[in-house]
Amino acid sequence: MPAFSKADLMMEAKGMAAMKHPSTSALAADGRTLVITPQVPLDPGRYTVNWHVVSRDTHKIAGSYVFAVK
Repeated sequence: MPAFSKADLMMEAKGMAAMKHPSTSALAADGRTLVITPQVPLDPGRYTVNWHVVSRDTHKIAGSYVFAVK
């Protein structure tokens, strides 16, 4: 259910709270893939993607993953 599915891109900085990075999330044409697109280039650092999707049977599934830009 695209209307209830979303992802947030968070930038982590040492000694500071994570900050939400400007981005958009949308369902891909295949109807099964959630795509997050940064609105500005990513600076070097550590990022976390927090995502959640709601399936057709209304079950909410959530997760996150971490990556780094050098």
